[in-house]
Amino acid sequence: MLLGIQNGNEKSLSENYWFKVWGLRFRWHGTMGILSTLLLLMAQLIHCSSYYGDDDDLSNSGATDTNILVRVHQKATSPTILPVWLQIAIVTCTLTTAIGSYSLLHQVPTSSKITSWIIPPHKEAFKRTVAIVGYLNLRLIHEWQWFSWSFEKLLSLCYTIMSYLSSSSSSSTEGHDLSSEEMNVTTMHHTAWCNSSEQGNIYDSEYGSCQSSFKLSFIVNILFPLSLLVYNHRHFTPNGITNWKNGNTWIFVIPMWIAFNIDTLHQFPSILQSSPSSSISFNSMFIIPSMKKINSLVGRLNMKEIDFTWNNVNHWNTNVVDVPYLLLTLLSSLLVAFLFTLAFRGILHIRKCYWIATIVVWMLAVRLVFH
Repeated sequence: MLLGIQNGNEKSLSENYWFKVWGLRFRWHGTMGILSTLLLLMAQLIHCSSYYGDDDDLSNSGATDTNILVRVHQKATSPTILPVWLQIAIVTCTLTTAIGSYSLLHQVPTSSKITSWIIPPHKEAFKRTVAIVGYLNLRLIHEWQWFSWSFEKLLSLCYTIMSYLSSSSSSSTEGHDLSSEEMNVTTMHHTAWCNSSEQGNIYDSEYGSCQSSFKLSFIVNILFPLSLLVYNHRHFTPNGITNWKNGNTWIFVIPMWIAFNIDTLHQFPSILQSSPSSSISFNSMFIIPSMKKINSLVGRLNMKEIDFTWNNVNHWNTNVVDVPYLLLTLLSSLLVAFLFTLAFRGILHIRKCYWIATIVVWMLAVRLVFH
């Protein structure tokens, strides 16, 4: 993905630029790339600084060393540690950089020869990089609870309209109170309402009709991993035009496909059956699909013999692929894209750039497998 720069030799475009650095001419797209990098660095600094911010307070509180480390880690990886303006700026700038780069696709060479059996198709890699930026932004938006906030506001608006329409009846006040209570239960983010199946049962027994809101929340919540699954299949799954004899397929395409699907499958909840000793992961339905498993699942759902828990999702998103890791991956994607820009301009040798990118990708992907 080119970052909107121009080489001094391109005379036809040399008049349209904002500033020039080391012979590279930067316009709108290049400037957005620089701004995205600075914002991501700022976000990483905020997360890193939180590791050391309250060490004295925690030490004086009498907590053990283990508890201190856990509390510091929880604060440093908290999705809400970044100010909202910085979250919005990161999403806006990185998506603008990624989507806007399509206008530069014609400048990307079709391929280049790294070795006799490694010939990366740069145009396909270009599109894949844009898809990576999109995936990471979806994950960040979800962790920052933008989807849950939007769902709560929409649900609140619906309840307000329903309450207004029924205000003429004498029972409108009671109906509104119940709806407000249901609305508080119905939050999209799984950490707020379904960390365990027991919590869902409490809601059901305490509020009666709240069960429908709980089901609605689950449906909305499960749409996110399902959307990621479709997104991965669309952008990262090898297709009919994949050249399996090309080493680039095994160096980049397959590892990326595996890594993103591992992360996606960990966004699905686990299934708790009526027997405490028997529980299965929801994502196993996709890894080893079978009609027997699916029919068994549907039957138990109808008989209310199983519940769902999001504990495994919370653990994954706070201890393995947390917000700082997502930000680091997004920053690495932009920097690798810029390296290829330099290579395409003849400033950096393409082979050096390729192997640097390989090391970066594998270092990021290895955490998803060995954690």
